[in-house]
Amino acid sequence: MVAVLTAAGGAQWLGAATGATDPLRPWAALTGSPQHAALTDWRAVDGGPEALERALERARQAQRPAVVEITAEWCAYCQKLEARTLPDPRVRRALDGAAKLRVDVTAMTDADRRLMQAHDVYLPPAILFFSAAGEERAEQRVVGFKGPEAFAQRARRALEP
Repeated sequence: MVAVLTAAGGAQWLGAATGATDPLRPWAALTGSPQHAALTDWRAVDGGPEALERALERARQAQRPAVVEITAEWCAYCQKLEARTLPDPRVRRALDGAAKLRVDVTAMTDADRRLMQAHDVYLPPAILFFSAAGEERAEQRVVGFKGPEAFAQRARRALEP
C-alpha cells in the first residue's frame, strides 16, 4: 500500500512540475494528450481589446471566421471546457479553418476587464464566434460549459458561411 501511495505521489509531483493541471492525468503535458494538442492551435492574445481587435482584423482580412475563447486558470468551467470539449474530434472538426484566439484573463488586469466589457462578457468561460466578415454571431455565443456535441453543433451553425 505504501508503495502505491508513493508512486501516485511521485506521479502527481512530476505532473505538477511539468505543468499538468489535472490530478487524474498527471503526465498529460509529457504525453501529448488530446487536450494539450487541442490547445496548441489556439493563438494567445494579450493586450486588451485593442490586441483582440487587431487579431480579429487579421482573420477578417484573410477571410477566415474566428473563435475567441475567454478563459482563466481559476475558472472551473474553463478547465472542464478545455479538458472535455475542446479536444473532442467533433469540436476540432467544427472549428477547422477558423482562426482560434485565446484570451487568458486569469490576472484580471485593467486590460482584461476592458476587453470583457467591450464584448459584454461578465466572467469566463465565454466563446465568441465571428464570421469571415468580422461580425460576431452573438446568438451562437457559448457562456459556461457545454459538452462536445452541443458545442460542435453551435460552432457549426456559428461558422457556416
